[in-house]
Amino acid sequence: MTTIHDLPPEILYRILELAAGFESGYWRKLLLQPTSAVARAWRHPSQELLLSDVTLSAIYPHRTIGFAARLQDYTLVEMRRLTLDRFFAEDVELATKGIGRLGSLRIEGDHAPFPALALSPRILGGLRSLELWQEIAGVFQPPPNQPITLKHLSLTAEYSLPESALEALLASAPNLTHLDLHCGGATYNHSWLQRHNPLTILGPRLRHLGLHNPPPPPQVDSQAGLSFSLSAALPTCTSLVSLEVSSVTEEQLFDIFRLLPSQLELLETTMVRMTEEGHGFLVKATALPALSSLKMWRILGFNEIVDGKEPWVVLSRARGIDVRDERRFFTDRCYD
Repeated sequence: MTTIHDLPPEILYRILELAAGFESGYWRKLLLQPTSAVARAWRHPSQELLLSDVTLSAIYPHRTIGFAARLQDYTLVEMRRLTLDRFFAEDVELATKGIGRLGSLRIEGDHAPFPALALSPRILGGLRSLELWQEIAGVFQPPPNQPITLKHLSLTAEYSLPESALEALLASAPNLTHLDLHCGGATYNHSWLQRHNPLTILGPRLRHLGLHNPPPPPQVDSQAGLSFSLSAALPTCTSLVSLEVSSVTEEQLFDIFRLLPSQLELLETTMVRMTEEGHGFLVKATALPALSSLKMWRILGFNEIVDGKEPWVVLSRARGIDVRDERRFFTDRCYD
């Protein structure tokens, strides 16, 4: 009788990859450590997936040393994702020297600015995604005379990125078309975003944009220069086809749609609430040019569609838009 142990290696790997794809950190480890002990055929794919998404913290230096030592005995051609938490420059090379190619890097911490030069041209050159959750000092050093493969950049209003560092990335990353901007609402100091808003720099080339907890327009624009405005930046996004917006009201969402010059194909929204009054803004939004070519609208969080008879849902579906909430399966990321 054929069992799961008789599966071809590539199918077994894909099954484990899909199962682990919904977890991260401790929970990912909790899933993949037992599967590595099921059978000999399961060991290699489980361990490879364990090493494909790793978080290292400077709080636990022995783990970084152990990780680097393990890579000396394990040929890791490519790591999918690495998170460096509160790392100092001298530790970065130790953590990355055994990695042949790194797909996604997240830098986070609040202890001191992270020196951009700590990322070697070798690591920077192979990145497809870079998430900056720590203040950056200096300018990134890409490989000489060679474009980098960076496609996705994630920034937060909490930590500044020097304009020179952003421009260096843009100049060497022709495929950088996805931007996630975590704005922090009206509570963060947005002074660095106001000085050099990455949306105004990246806008014309963007295909996907993620706006997370954006400041509500227009009233916060007058708060002593602490906020930045989307009204000048969003009209520059002339090539946008995919938009992800989180932590907004229906009125904010309508204002964002109204500012977009391009026609979206995919939309993903997580609203802070869904009210009867707010439904009116969503009804008006369905008639805006930005939604005229929309194919799918994903509703996330606790904002499930009650019965599908909400006016904005009916109008959207009448226009050929596939409106879904979390009760129907869809891929994890908006731009997958």
